[in-house]
Amino acid sequence: MDDDESKYHRQSAGTMSKRYSSMAFVWARKNEKRVMLLSLFLLTVLWVSSSRNSSSSIVVDFQESSNEEQFIDDEAPINFDSPDEEPSQRDLYDSKPTDDLSSSDDGGVADPDAAEDPHAQVEPKDLDDLTPEQLYENYEEMESCPFLKIPKVAKKKKEWWQLRNYYTAYSTNPVKTCVPVLRKNIRLTMENFRLKFRRHGQPVVFDFESLRDTGFTTQAFTIAQLQEKYPYNSSDAPGIVQAYQANGRRDDELDLGPALVSIMNDGALSKKKNTRNFPRNMKVKEEAIHELGIQPPPLIPDISKYQTPSLWMGTSSSGTRFHHDCCDNFVMMITGTKRFTLAPTTDWHPLKPQCIGKRSSLCWANIEDPGKADTSHINKIIIDVKPGQILYMPAGWFHHIENLGPTVMVNVWTKSSQTIGLNKVY
Repeated sequence: MDDDESKYHRQSAGTMSKRYSSMAFVWARKNEKRVMLLSLFLLTVLWVSSSRNSSSSIVVDFQESSNEEQFIDDEAPINFDSPDEEPSQRDLYDSKPTDDLSSSDDGGVADPDAAEDPHAQVEPKDLDDLTPEQLYENYEEMESCPFLKIPKVAKKKKEWWQLRNYYTAYSTNPVKTCVPVLRKNIRLTMENFRLKFRRHGQPVVFDFESLRDTGFTTQAFTIAQLQEKYPYNSSDAPGIVQAYQANGRRDDELDLGPALVSIMNDGALSKKKNTRNFPRNMKVKEEAIHELGIQPPPLIPDISKYQTPSLWMGTSSSGTRFHHDCCDNFVMMITGTKRFTLAPTTDWHPLKPQCIGKRSSLCWANIEDPGKADTSHINKIIIDVKPGQILYMPAGWFHHIENLGPTVMVNVWTKSSQTIGLNKVY
């Protein structure tokens, strides 16, 4: 095509455009009402489409934010699944009770009346469908409890190796400054416990009864009931009997008779060289305390990943100062009540701990007793653990322990850094 032809076609196109524009203008003048209705329809369609797109962009942004820099430790990777898989902790606490749970896609509450009765037995598969009132004994406290305040501290050369993972976890799924206490009718399994609590680094208290469907048979006892199992005549050995090695280990049967006499009247802990008048952090195999019938909670896939259980007996004159441990901790109260004062792992720098051990994982806070010191700079949480209850403490959570009278407690730690629940590595 030469220049003249090109010029001709451009002029023709321009003429045609003007002609069609003029015809459209004339039509619009004759059909003003139709034009207005059509315009309103198009604007409505655009507004609805815009609203849907904006809500979708919120989900996308949230998914992307959950995958931001996670300060992953090379030896213990942390994995966060998409938040679409389950509600966040904030969603769980802020959700409102529903009128009917029986219409859920997975079958709802096993008993149709359970939606109205918070004490009815709840099947494990229904935990995600439960409201805070149905799930927690202390649901009113949980609803009013604030979320953790996470300090903004730049990464330092000397800090606990898992600390940055907790910063990321609690920013993604906020944790409250209260410990949830499950209702006794809640039935736990390894999987629903992991999804609801362990993967989020969420401490929780639950009853022995919540594990009965898993074959867990451990029971709580009074001092009198224990003395029937371990009879002892103190007149045969007058005075304080120093029968237990401090931080010792027993593989054969252990006689708790003398210890029960020492604690029954809330007596003082007696120390003599490397012996005590009742066990303190004594490693005991199942054969050593078979009368107690202690079992590790079946809440991890391989129970061989638990350390040997530790037996602790105490009175109001004994306790444990503020510290955190290497690994996840399951505290089983057999007799009496212990008061735990907790602080989350993210308070690590404000507490300026001194750490010992192979990986510097046993860390003593610069506050010995948080009940007698200024704790305004940390997230202090107090929870009483009673007979027949288990406290789950994620690795790295600081805790101070006070005995509210005579107590018997057995705890199990997971074996290593690789068994920390937050890692999802077992």
